[in-house]
Amino acid sequence: MPFSLISRTYWDVDPDCLSEIEGGSRLRDWFGFSTTFHDDEIVRASFDANNAELVIAAFQMTSETDEKGFFVQDRQVTVTIYLSNVTGIALEGKFPTQVLEMGFRKVESHDQTPKNSLVDLGDIELAFDDIYSGGGSIFAKKAKISFVPQKD
Repeated sequence: MPFSLISRTYWDVDPDCLSEIEGGSRLRDWFGFSTTFHDDEIVRASFDANNAELVIAAFQMTSETDEKGFFVQDRQVTVTIYLSNVTGIALEGKFPTQVLEMGFRKVESHDQTPKNSLVDLGDIELAFDDIYSGGGSIFAKKAKISFVPQKD
């Protein structure tokens, strides 16, 4: 459950919103579930006047352990999330950062939006919290997800 800096509440990730985003269903199908990017790393974040891009080193954790007792990761992938026509940003922390939870949802109330923003009802909110007590939200009219599986 991502934490909203705006409304100071936790909220459930909307898997339907992920499915509506270009590339979202493909990512869900590749992982076999709607990921919340738990323990994944945002390795790069970039912004310009109208757009945002997050690059995430992601994986799936298995129940198997290696010889050192660490959980084995599989499905390692580099995920790029493009947000176009950004209407609001509220972030705290630093990049790169390790994700605690991340998710998408549609804006249904202005209580979800930052003050002095251009966020409209129906915009997409990408929100995350990280392991360092940072995180935040990026609001946009449109989102797109692409990914490249990594070879072991």
